[in-house]
Amino acid sequence: MTSRILIVLFVFLSGAFAGDMIRLWPAEVKGKWGYIDERGKMKIKPQYDSATSFATSRFPIVRIGNKWGCLDWAGTVRVPIEYDFVGDDFPTRLRKDGKWSMRTYTYAGSVNGGARDTLLDLSEYDSLGVSYAGYVPVLKNGKWGILDHEAHLVLLPKYD
Repeated sequence: MTSRILIVLFVFLSGAFAGDMIRLWPAEVKGKWGYIDERGKMKIKPQYDSATSFATSRFPIVRIGNKWGCLDWAGTVRVPIEYDFVGDDFPTRLRKDGKWSMRTYTYAGSVNGGARDTLLDLSEYDSLGVSYAGYVPVLKNGKWGILDHEAHLVLLPKYD
């Protein structure tokens, strides 16, 4: 009874009633994390050291050891679990071996006409800030600028 109450409480707190898209929630079994559906049935096998909710980002972020990546609804790895950092914003900020990149997603029926998953090399930047509405602050040589979701410069890095 207590476990069912905790699952219901977690579902409510994770934003499960915000819409029909949220169908899976993180669940810990013997120290490993997987994902359960609304009936408590395990849908993605517990195999991760940590796992975020589908409600908090486009794709939940998972960790094995000290490497991070992202899954989709089926449990398919969408961002390889090899990064030192994975942001939970869109576009997804990634850092590996001190170098930055950004992953963008476009879906069928979008303006561009089809599904696309693109990894953009942003290693020329020293740091990436948290994106907002598809724009990403970038730091280069101590100055800030802004990129759009396709890594085009909107503002040159010239601001303190």
